Amino acid sequence: CRCCAPVLVVGDGDLSFAAALACSCVSTSSSCGSIGEATPATCPRGGTGVEGVPWLVATTLEQAEELIKRYIGAASNIDALRAHGALVIHGVDATALATTLLPQLAASVDVGPGGRVVADGSGAAFSRIIFNFPHALGGLKKQRGLVGRFFASAAPLLAEGGEAEVPLCAGQGGTAADGEKLRTWADSWQVPLLGARAGLVMT
Repeated sequence: CRCCAPVLVVGDGDLSFAAALACSCVSTSSSCGSIGEATPATCPRGGTGVEGVPWLVATTLEQAEELIKRYIGAASNIDALRAHGALVIHGVDATALATTLLPQLAASVDVGPGGRVVADGSGAAFSRIIFNFPHALGGLKKQRGLVGRFFASAAPLLAEGGEAEVPLCAGQGGTAADGEKLRTWADSWQVPLLGARAGLVMT
């Protein structure tokens, strides 16, 4: 939410998830449509805002013109995000954030040494980087490659204690969270291993 360290959403298609996240993190007198009366909601993580960095950065792989042509609701989602104080950036590859996100982000906020997002000189970056239901054309190796490259790309942009979140369909991840749909390790995306290779620990 707005009072936490910034959140980054990548690969969001028509930006409907980011728009819903913005809505859920804003308190209004009646509904999410009452944008003019929006106020920051209580932060569930107890964090404090990072001055100078947008509270939510929503990105798409497509450029704006292509996105609006492809998805009917994209334009309205962009408007809603901006009205709630979020920053929308297009042409961002979730597996190459250093080269496709940071140069564009630098136009809005300061970027410190090593490409880390800096607002107050502390080197704080994103509290959460979210990539919902990633998918690559091809088999298991393609899916693992996509998620592994995302983790490697996202890890340097996380604040201390930050999280890279990758929601998947049940059975894909290769963890106990898959429940009854848990597959054999060889038949899964092996997410814990991919995260570990990027220096991340599954929680």
